[in-house]
Amino acid sequence: MNMQCNNISPALEISSVKDFLRNICLDKEDIIVQNLELRNVRTVYDFLRHVSYLTVTSCTGMSNEENVGISSQSNLKFASAHENILQNGVSVNGKVAQHNGDVGNLGEGELCNGHAPVSREKGDRCNGVQINGQHGGAAQGEGILTNGIGSSGVDVPATHSEATYACKEIAAMQDYYEQAKEKRSDAEKKGEYMYFDMYIKSEVIKTFPTTDRDKERLINYIYKVMDVNDLLMMCIHFGLPHLWPKFERSKIRNVDLFKRIIIEGRKFERVKNEMGISFSEFVQILNFALSVKKKRIFCNNIFSQFDPWDCKSKKKHTKTICDKIHQFIEFDNWTFKNIIDNPFFQRLRNLSQLGVCQFVYPGATHTRFEHSLGVGYLSAKYFTHLCNRYNLSPYCGELNKMLRCVQIAGLCHDLGHGPFSHTFESFFMNYKKEDTDHKWNHASMSLKIVEHIIENLIDQDDVLDSTDIKIIKKLIIGRAHYKSLCGVDPVDSLIEASYDIICNNRNGLDADKFDYLQRDATIAPPNGTLPSLNCNRIISQSSVINGHITYNVKEIHPVWTVYMNRFSLFKQVYTHRKVRVMELMLCDGFRLADDIFKWSESLQDLDAFLDLTDSSIIYDIKNRAKKHKYDEQVQKSLNLINSVIHDRNSNYAYKYIAEINLSEPQLIKYLKDITNEERIARYAHGLSPDDIIIDWNHLNYGMGANDPLDSVYFYSSDNEDEAFIAHKEYRGTHPRYFEECNVRLYCKNKMVAHLAKDAHNKFLSDVFSESSPLYKKKIVK
Repeated sequence: MNMQCNNISPALEISSVKDFLRNICLDKEDIIVQNLELRNVRTVYDFLRHVSYLTVTSCTGMSNEENVGISSQSNLKFASAHENILQNGVSVNGKVAQHNGDVGNLGEGELCNGHAPVSREKGDRCNGVQINGQHGGAAQGEGILTNGIGSSGVDVPATHSEATYACKEIAAMQDYYEQAKEKRSDAEKKGEYMYFDMYIKSEVIKTFPTTDRDKERLINYIYKVMDVNDLLMMCIHFGLPHLWPKFERSKIRNVDLFKRIIIEGRKFERVKNEMGISFSEFVQILNFALSVKKKRIFCNNIFSQFDPWDCKSKKKHTKTICDKIHQFIEFDNWTFKNIIDNPFFQRLRNLSQLGVCQFVYPGATHTRFEHSLGVGYLSAKYFTHLCNRYNLSPYCGELNKMLRCVQIAGLCHDLGHGPFSHTFESFFMNYKKEDTDHKWNHASMSLKIVEHIIENLIDQDDVLDSTDIKIIKKLIIGRAHYKSLCGVDPVDSLIEASYDIICNNRNGLDADKFDYLQRDATIAPPNGTLPSLNCNRIISQSSVINGHITYNVKEIHPVWTVYMNRFSLFKQVYTHRKVRVMELMLCDGFRLADDIFKWSESLQDLDAFLDLTDSSIIYDIKNRAKKHKYDEQVQKSLNLINSVIHDRNSNYAYKYIAEINLSEPQLIKYLKDITNEERIARYAHGLSPDDIIIDWNHLNYGMGANDPLDSVYFYSSDNEDEAFIAHKEYRGTHPRYFEECNVRLYCKNKMVAHLAKDAHNKFLSDVFSESSPLYKKKIVK
């Protein structure tokens, strides 16, 4: 809803609530106005106090939060170079001068805490606001400056003239600011800060005799008013409504603008002379502006019932996609236009999700495009659920921005994949690279592409800004480090946990995994050999505690099923022996042709990378082979690729020889240290190390050799505020080892396959015989 919130009448005390509501175009405006009049709510001031309340939360480091009074001020003290302002309304040296307008001199060298003199004479007015001693305001009458902020109610005379007194107040403002800034700097080093929390009382709005459509419009409008006018909201809730018109006339409606123009610019004369703000009022506003880290607006969701108007609105501004996993998923028009319809995202249509698995499992034909749509949908659903757990709306303010970033990151997390997905990354770009070598990875490429897309969008509209790029990139790669966040406020805790929604480096439970485990399992018939997973239950039982996503402990078995399903898919599909040999053949063919086409170098050029797809890389080789029939290197490349795609019985196809499975960690390490192609080839005369390939497959539950449940936080229904690691009694049965190693031997030349078989058998007899000295030394010991 596009509404202007800055045109609120500056005359707060006389602006009627009817004029305020007229800006919203409500269906039942008159009925709402009548209802408010019955509640004695007639002005904007009354209305905003009626539908909202405020708290200031003080935080120190990582300690638990503590609510403090909204009018509390720091005890900063200063010694003015001029004569001092009175302390708490009492004259310096304990002397109170009352001369009915005569001049009274103030002592020198005294300290004050920033409170100015006061007058509570009944009937005084300030900017049209009646002051009856209930709340303070600056008023001038017969040479006496009156102020009610933090005063004791004692009348104190002004100095020689109002001008002289004003000069002293300006100088005092300057001195106080310097001291306050230094004090604030020390507080920041200690991690001391405050949150300015504004709450929309949705339960009050819910009682209004009108439609949900009107209520939603009203809440959205109030939210925007608060978001834009946080400094003015401070004036209302701090009992300083008379300052609202002063700030309105100066077009200063939020704290950031006040700090930038007035405080950092040191426009203290403007504060005093043009805006008419007294010293004590300045002190209160300054302390607030310097101490508040940020504002937060809270509003519970009250629209849980079916609303035809809401559905009609969504239909107008969203598009629906039919997905075989999540059924009907929706994205707004902006996301479709700028993200999904972007050429880099459309490129995913031509990248198979499971690479060469499609040549073993005929149903494995889904693409990265489908998967990315699913992750984008699940990410937004996940974040929305976590917001609702806190009774926060993900459609307003800071959380709305985060929701947008989460969805974009979910959609774009796989933009950097090469042809045939992980096959290109593992067997082509990083083939035979050591762990210490620099390796190309699709995630880094995704970050590069996302940055390119978002930078172009920033120039087109104001939906995203430069800070969103960092957020989206961090969402894609996940958190690298986890720190204790005990006592963090709900919004910050939720935002911190959001970085685990798409890529959870702690325990692997994320939207990416939830989607591909469900999607990839559909390549087999329902109730077939592959396990199925329904992540909706797991997401619905998730919550955020101290910056971590947690799950109800009664869902520990569904959570464990996620890890079990991952293990099963890796063992039965991703590392199937025929799948692996085809990946080896395909990428051997790619490497032979890379010297000609320079695909590996095109990764630095986004335009060239845009054209790099499953079909394009094969087309390049076939087209080159037709034009250069005598190019031996290209012909070898084509023969290998055809052996995968067309002719499985080709003499160029690699042959599976044998495999062994190990689960004992010490045994796996032992075999890894002594096994290589050169050693096995020595067991058979006529067998070359280049004729064979040793393929290592480490199968685990996502956390290497560790139990993944040791990294998952749970909560109990009895205490939803405390996270814990589930003890063994919760878990039931679990495997003895959480990682196993599958080692396969393939032969590139069918003519020597029998030699490879003999060499393999002799190698195993030699290495794993109990009589082997090497075995006794490495294993038995």
